Amino acid sequence: MCWNASVSLNTYIFGLFASLFSYYNKLTTFNDVIFYQSIIIIQLIEYFIWSETFSNKLLSQIALLIILSQPVFNILTIEKKPELIPYLLAAYLIFITVLYTLVIPLNTVSFSSVPSENGHLSWNWMNWNLFIVIIWYIFLASRWVIDNMYLPLISITILLIITIVLFSDTNTWGSLWCWICNITSLYFIMIIFYNNICQI
Repeated sequence: MCWNASVSLNTYIFGLFASLFSYYNKLTTFNDVIFYQSIIIIQLIEYFIWSETFSNKLLSQIALLIILSQPVFNILTIEKKPELIPYLLAAYLIFITVLYTLVIPLNTVSFSSVPSENGHLSWNWMNWNLFIVIIWYIFLASRWVIDNMYLPLISITILLIITIVLFSDTNTWGSLWCWICNITSLYFIMIIFYNNICQI
């Protein structure tokens, strides 16, 4: 994320702890943990970018691959209508193929992540317009719609709109999803402690 290597690393460690803690306490499933890892690991990648540990280009390529994989991991967690999973995955694969062959040829993508004027990392490889973002998010949110998970659907949609409106001009809206990581991690921990206290 956000401002420097230390913040990015601490956000990742906090998210990793929260996801494992929630799994241990049976608040989340294994598939939920994998999906959440696909979100918080972006913070670890940004730590390596800030600290210049590895190639900026390689880390940016890995980050794009992870962003593209997030809807896949969330679709795989669908519980109420699992028969829809292969159709959603096939449709998403077609979307990604068309996106990076016809709309944005992969060889035209600038794989670099650099500090922006607002102090956050600008993902130069995230050259999606609003229409592409909406389609990607529809696939990402399909699990929450199908399984009637209205809390994550509403809250993450609101946060996505806020970050796009406020930070799209600097191309740092994706990096600022660290807010969601910290809010979700804190929510997991609070629910676990609340459940434990109520059971006493």
